[in-house]
Amino acid sequence: MTVRPDEPAAVSAAPAEMAQLLPRIPRPKNEVTRLEALHRLEILNTPPEERFDRIVKLAARVFRMPISYISLVGDDQQWIKAQEGECQLNAPRDQSFCGFAILEKKIMLVPDALLDPRFAENPMVKGEPFVRFYAGRPLDAAPGLAVGSLCLMDREPRDLSAAELELLDRLGDLVEHELRLLNSLELQEKLLESQKLLAEEKRKTDELLRNILPDHIADELKQNGVVQASLHPAVCVLFCDFVNFTRTTEKMPPEAVVNELNACFTAFDEITGQFKVEKLKTMGDGYLCVSGLVEQDGCAAMRMLQAGLAMRDFIEERFAQKQADGEPYWRLRVGIHSGPVVAGVVGKRKFAFDIWGDTVNTASRLETASEASRVNVSEDFLRLVRDQVDFTPRGLRSLKGKDDRLMFFIDRLKDVVQKTTSVSVENVVLVE
Repeated sequence: MTVRPDEPAAVSAAPAEMAQLLPRIPRPKNEVTRLEALHRLEILNTPPEERFDRIVKLAARVFRMPISYISLVGDDQQWIKAQEGECQLNAPRDQSFCGFAILEKKIMLVPDALLDPRFAENPMVKGEPFVRFYAGRPLDAAPGLAVGSLCLMDREPRDLSAAELELLDRLGDLVEHELRLLNSLELQEKLLESQKLLAEEKRKTDELLRNILPDHIADELKQNGVVQASLHPAVCVLFCDFVNFTRTTEKMPPEAVVNELNACFTAFDEITGQFKVEKLKTMGDGYLCVSGLVEQDGCAAMRMLQAGLAMRDFIEERFAQKQADGEPYWRLRVGIHSGPVVAGVVGKRKFAFDIWGDTVNTASRLETASEASRVNVSEDFLRLVRDQVDFTPRGLRSLKGKDDRLMFFIDRLKDVVQKTTSVSVENVVLVE
């Protein structure tokens, strides 16, 4: 060990042994809160930063000190964030000067460490860097929560004038400003992260709401909290279900039934989306949708018919594939009617958009009166599309609970309006 000629010889004990002789530095009463404030800064064991380095360089130059540094006092260790002057300063908390400095309300001044009983036997005094003078200005991360100190050290006894103490205090203000900026940046980052999470949750909620409700209904519900029931004098309602569904599914495992329903209804959802038709709900193997609630383009009937034909074609394609594989499958029958409905949202926790009225009931009866792979429509609906389709009259037919009605099978769209979009079986993702 090097001994300075103008100092008493160091004791023969090793630094570790000398450290054991040092008393434990008292802990502040708010130690737990103080450490929480320190850890919130997320600054321990981080690389040097120019904003802190420039302050310690300025302090060393202004006060003509060989050593200046910014320390952070952890649970049992002193950490150096910035340092000017070559020496080892990281040390256990109970061997540090700063452990005492954070207990003070003002700058802690030690003119001669050899004469101070707290430090006379300190390894940093008895050995390298042979500290004699120390001044430490406590640094608060928040009022009353000192997390470290801005320090000056010399190898000679010294003192500071009142003006110098005030200057050191101002430099401490600069360090505290930077520390509070860290807190501010952390809060800003957390706020931004919270805003991102909130925006993502809002997006998910909005997406879920729009999967349940038509866009205009979802917008009204978000804006007003309620949706007013409304009368729509002329809409087109389609109802379809699968022929021989019960008999076919008796031969299928339950998982296969769910997979197939998902495949079909997923395809139907894609089709209704393509033709701007609103899906309302599924009921077992039944599927209900409506057009003309929102889109006032005069094409509600044709869009509904195109959707119904596309659904029929999808099931026919799938039926042919299953038959070729020797597997049982079902076919689709479709009923479409046009007329007035009342639309609204029911429920407070689980919202459901629905339509009511004789038009809905008639569409359901038309579906029941249809045949496998056929689209059965009423005279009211045919009147809206008859110039654009080839159809087969079925004459007066009875409907359960209603007067006899004229019915028609839609055979195909005429060539000039042949725009039916087919949805390939291969494009549907099945649930495994």
